[in-house]
Amino acid sequence: MAGPDIARMAEQLLSREKTDHRLLLRFHRCHLELLCNRAEMRERLGAYFRTFVRPPGEADITVALLEGDVPFEDMELLEHRSASPSRPGKPPKEAYAELEGGRLVRKLKSGMTFLFGSGINIAAGPCLKNLNQVINFVINRYIQWMVDRGCLLLHASGVSFGGKGIAVCGEAGTGKSTLALRLMEEGALFLSNDRLLLRPEERGLWLYGLAKQPRINPGTALNIGSVNALLPREKMERWLGMDGDELWGLEEKMDVDIRGTYGEGRVETDPVPLSAIIVLRWSRGGGEARFTRVSPRERPDILGSCLKSPGVFYLGSRDPWGMADGDLAEMLKGTPLLLAEGGIDFDGAVRECLELAGMGEKAR
Repeated sequence: MAGPDIARMAEQLLSREKTDHRLLLRFHRCHLELLCNRAEMRERLGAYFRTFVRPPGEADITVALLEGDVPFEDMELLEHRSASPSRPGKPPKEAYAELEGGRLVRKLKSGMTFLFGSGINIAAGPCLKNLNQVINFVINRYIQWMVDRGCLLLHASGVSFGGKGIAVCGEAGTGKSTLALRLMEEGALFLSNDRLLLRPEERGLWLYGLAKQPRINPGTALNIGSVNALLPREKMERWLGMDGDELWGLEEKMDVDIRGTYGEGRVETDPVPLSAIIVLRWSRGGGEARFTRVSPRERPDILGSCLKSPGVFYLGSRDPWGMADGDLAEMLKGTPLLLAEGGIDFDGAVRECLELAGMGEKAR
C-alpha cells in the first residue's frame, strides 16, 4: 500500500528553506541543477565537481539539498518503513517507504533523508556532515537518468588510453580504485570510480563515467607516488609505523582529487568505446597471481560480478541487473576479458592492462 503523497512531503520541506545557492553540472549530455540552502554546501560541492561545473542554464534534473532538521518523525510515514537488505551479519544501512509518486529513503546511522520520484529530488538533514551521501545521491539521479536510456550499471572503475576504455570490475575491496590509479601513473585518463555505465549503441559498446572521485585506503595511498606526495606528514608517519595486517584492516578512507593530484586534463569527461575488461578475483594471501585472457562466451560465470544494482535509489521499470550471464556474455562477445586470480599483484595487472590497451610496457 502506498504511503503519503510525495508532492505534499516535498512542499513541506521546500517551504521551510530558501534554496538560492545554485550550481549547474554537466555529466556528458545531462545537465543537473543543484539548489542548496547553504552557501557552504554549494562551495564544497562546486569544489568536488569542479571539472563538471557549467554556467547557469536549463537543467534535465533538479536536486534540492537542504541542510537542517527533517520534520517527519511524528508522521504516518514511519509506519511504512521497511529495512532494505544488507550483508549477512550487518545491520541495515537504510530504511525506505513507498510513497504515492515516489520513494523516501532514510539513512539509519546519519539521519539523512532522501525524497525522489515524479521529478522531485530532495536530500535533507545533516548534509554538510555527510557530504559523501549527498554526492552519491546526486550521482544516483544521473544513474537513474542513464539507465532509463538503456545503460547498464557496472561494478567497476574505469580509465581510458588514447580514447579507448578499460573497465576494472570486481567485488568490494578487490582493488578496483587502486588499479585505476596505478594505470593513471602510467598515463591513463580517469573515467570513473567503483560505478561505470555501459551503453550498447549502434557503434558498439560505450563507457560513460560518473563524477565520483576514488576513495582509497591508507595502504593504497602509501604505494601510489602521485597520491603519496600529497599526504600529510603526520598521517604518513602513523601509517608507516603499522604492520601489514594492521594497515590492511584500517578503515580510514580518503578521496583522491584527480585534478589536484594529477593536474588538468586527466579526467575523461566524454564517453569512450569499451576496449577491454579486467575482472579482479584475486585475494590477499592467494599465492601467485594468475592472469588469463578468456572470451566472455567461454567464461560467462565470471560476469555476474561485473553488474551492479543501484539498489533502493533506483526508481524505474527497467531491471537490467537481472540479465542472465549468457545474455551478458553475448553482449560482450569480442571484448577482450582478462581474469586476475590467485594473489594480489598490481604490478602484473598494470603490465597486462597496458598490453590490452596496446601501450606496450609504458603508456608514456
